[in-house]
Amino acid sequence: MASVCGETWFHFFLKETLMGLSWVSFLPETRQDLLVSIRMCKLLAQCQLDTVKGNAFLYAVPEAISALTIIMLHISSNSSSQQTMVLAVLETLAVLLRAIAGSLWNPHHVAQALQALQAVPLRNLLTREDHDVFHAYHEILHCILQLHPQVMLKASASFLCAIRHLLHSVMREGRQKADTNSYESDKDWVLRSAQSMERLYCQVAACAANFTALASFLVAEYVDELQKVTLRTDVKRHLSEGIFAVLDVCREADLNMLRTCLSPGVQEIFRHLYTDFQRFHQYKTRVRADTEDV
Repeated sequence: MASVCGETWFHFFLKETLMGLSWVSFLPETRQDLLVSIRMCKLLAQCQLDTVKGNAFLYAVPEAISALTIIMLHISSNSSSQQTMVLAVLETLAVLLRAIAGSLWNPHHVAQALQALQAVPLRNLLTREDHDVFHAYHEILHCILQLHPQVMLKASASFLCAIRHLLHSVMREGRQKADTNSYESDKDWVLRSAQSMERLYCQVAACAANFTALASFLVAEYVDELQKVTLRTDVKRHLSEGIFAVLDVCREADLNMLRTCLSPGVQEIFRHLYTDFQRFHQYKTRVRADTEDV
């Protein structure tokens, strides 16, 4: 509809959509209207628009991202918040971040998306909708790394905080459980989440040229959390493989800092992790390189 209607109707439709994201829609009786506006914003971002309409939409994206961030902050402060609304906001933010790739005027608007992530209530993730929220959260981090890496570097503290939020969720659900029925019911989703974290760590490592100073913080966060839980073997394998990719870009000075600054118990965990890294990961890397040369 948006791609075939006239410019006057398109501007009216765009204006109404942005108005629907306003603070007035936080009223309980207009909650459903707010959800519709969020989804309409997502549909607009996915439309194939001509130059005039496309430019008009791009100019509206910063306002939409700001509104969605405010909505997420409001949801997080509301104990009765629904995951349906959270999921809709995250999916729309991801689509908007893709829409403005290559035409970004102010990186602040992408940094706002990171602010919204920090407010996401990643709970026990017991339902399918909770799982979808996790993967929508991961998709935003993936978009920022892939399409807006300069923002990730400038807002590194917020980015690391967002990754930590995601890691805590995986490790909480990936711990070994005595209830075997519960284990079987959530085994597949937890494994997929661990695989997503592995890919995210590998993607961060690919930005090594400017990210080495922060890579050690990711390693420190992982080993610190590893001290608190006993992970399932399959979950630990994928998380460790991701951390190995990060270790691959750590400088010797960063490694020495980890050996010195970590608490004694965490130092022992790091020592075992680094031994495995040298024994398996670096060996696999050398074998892969030799195979490619042949």
